Amino acid sequence: MPTNRALPYVWMLCGSLSFAVMAILSNTLGDHCHWVIIALVRAALACPFAAILAVASGVKLVWFRPRTLWLRSIAGSISLLCSFYAITHMRVAEVLTITNTFPI
Repeated sequence: MPTNRALPYVWMLCGSLSFAVMAILSNTLGDHCHWVIIALVRAALACPFAAILAVASGVKLVWFRPRTLWLRSIAGSISLLCSFYAITHMRVAEVLTITNTFPI
């Protein structure tokens, strides 16, 4: 079966585009509603989408173990809250630049 070497790059570009659109829409919506509501709706949409994709691909869902999963989940939730606060209070370009800065 031939593989397309460009496909991973296309998926990365699609992911980056979707996050940029989400940030712009969240920033625009921040003028009309509280940032906590935006974060809750985003989380409420992501959870069923992830569950549907997992079930469709035949992956077993885990709930209580491993404990590392809970630590990552809590850290991700805090990160989501901080990101949506920043997105609704700062320029989108600055937030995305800061959130995509990693140490070498």
